[in-house]
Amino acid sequence: MARRKITLAELEADEDSTYHQTDQPLQKRKRRNVIEDDNDEGDGDYQADDGQQHGSNNNNSSSSSNNNNNRQLQSHLLDTLHELMHNEHDMQHDVNQVVKLILSRELKGGFFKREYINQNLSHKKFKSDLILKEAIQVLENVYGLTLQEAPAMKVKQDRVKGRRAATATATGSGSASRTGTGTGPGLGPGIATGSSQGSVKKPLVVVSTLSREAKEVLGELWSRDTTSSLDMSKLGSDKFFMPRYSRTKTLPSSNFDLVKAGIMMVVITLVILNENHISEQQLLRSLKTFGLPDGLRQANSNINMNSPDLIKELVAREYLVKEEISIGDNNSGNGASGGNGGNGGNGANSRYNSRTSSRNKDNDTDKDKILEYSLGRRSLVEFTAQSVFDFIKIVYGDDFSDTIAELTIVTIERAYGVAWAQEESSVNSPAPGDGEEQERETQQDVEAV
Repeated sequence: MARRKITLAELEADEDSTYHQTDQPLQKRKRRNVIEDDNDEGDGDYQADDGQQHGSNNNNSSSSSNNNNNRQLQSHLLDTLHELMHNEHDMQHDVNQVVKLILSRELKGGFFKREYINQNLSHKKFKSDLILKEAIQVLENVYGLTLQEAPAMKVKQDRVKGRRAATATATGSGSASRTGTGTGPGLGPGIATGSSQGSVKKPLVVVSTLSREAKEVLGELWSRDTTSSLDMSKLGSDKFFMPRYSRTKTLPSSNFDLVKAGIMMVVITLVILNENHISEQQLLRSLKTFGLPDGLRQANSNINMNSPDLIKELVAREYLVKEEISIGDNNSGNGASGGNGGNGGNGANSRYNSRTSSRNKDNDTDKDKILEYSLGRRSLVEFTAQSVFDFIKIVYGDDFSDTIAELTIVTIERAYGVAWAQEESSVNSPAPGDGEEQERETQQDVEAV
């Protein structure tokens, strides 16, 4: 094949076409690189925006979870608060019911027992000890009262020595009061200590916590005629602690109750001054001197009662303990000394008892027995040895000398069966030897029985 010569114009035309063919792809390549760079920047911006959006989503989710937790916590706190308020309301309701029960039992002259709490409350949501503790606080803060355990009495007593032996056994021969293991200054005859009772819960007695000055002020308020100085329509308000109706006998607001309380104090004082054992005839004679008739058909106009009715009420409320003592136990020595001269006392005694039993075989009357009264559980709690001493001191007034004070202390010690220390008086306490001598005498009585 023959070769053709290429002209200069064709060469120039080829160079121009080559130049145009190579220049255009370079520009496209540059533009493509710029676009790709822009896309890369856009992708980076998108990824950054995506990351920010993802972080904000995480923050939103965490904040929402925190809000949910806060709402749950608030709901739980509200439920707990509501439950506490409901429990407090129920607790206060139970405490008020127990306070009402305690005061009603006291007005009826009965003791209060812990078993009454569970018996009178409809639900057993709270422990009885907790309710009783709160009720005592209400009694102390509002009424000036509190509860104190009553001693356990030894009721079964046939003879005087048997009674004194029970006293010595119960009080631990007088040592319990000095060592502080008894129930306090109100310890008296026939009281069993905690060791003999074990875990038995004793009944409770309402006693006053007011000071002597407060009692005097309260007594003056009771003795005043409130009908002329106060608006009777407002007595039931919260301003006065007075009953809304006059027939509600929650306070000794009449002279009838005050006179009756005074005579009760006289009876208890007579028993104490007779060393805690006084016969019924002697007690009736003493009360007759105070204007209280002993006849069943007669009554004192101030209290509308006679002496037997008053004594019966005091026994029912356990201010006094009534005992029957056989005459044969006290007069055994008389039977031995009469009739047979120097014959054996046992034979004379047995013949006297046989004659007495045969004479009263079919008809046992009260002539063979004498009635004797001593302090009851309520008296031992309400009237302590110190309060009795202060009462006697007030009665004597300026004539209360050191000699009378010493005799009073000896009498109170014999009545209560314990040795006690005088706290607030000019009279010294009895010497330890006196208590030890009394202890030895009591121990001899126990051995004799």
